[in-house]
Amino acid sequence: MAAVELAEAKTHLRVDYAEDDSYIAGLISAAENYVSEIGVTIADPAQPAVKHAILLLVGHWYNYREAAAEKPPQAIAFGVNALVQPFREVSF
Repeated sequence: MAAVELAEAKTHLRVDYAEDDSYIAGLISAAENYVSEIGVTIADPAQPAVKHAILLLVGHWYNYREAAAEKPPQAIAFGVNALVQPFREVSF
């Protein structure tokens, strides 16, 4: 089960049409993969902070589809990291 459902992401993005559904579903998958890769185990149901971090990533990637920008988006990285930090598994 996905931590974020397509309908939740579309509500977050304020998208009410179906044309971008497969693109948004791919963004959800990528965001959940990213969160997992940085050491966060996504519970079922997902922790609210982790779910919000995934939605932040989906929203950012949806609105800024190109890799290059004039200024790096530091605020999004800070927000996502702050939300998921308590859920990261530490390994040494």
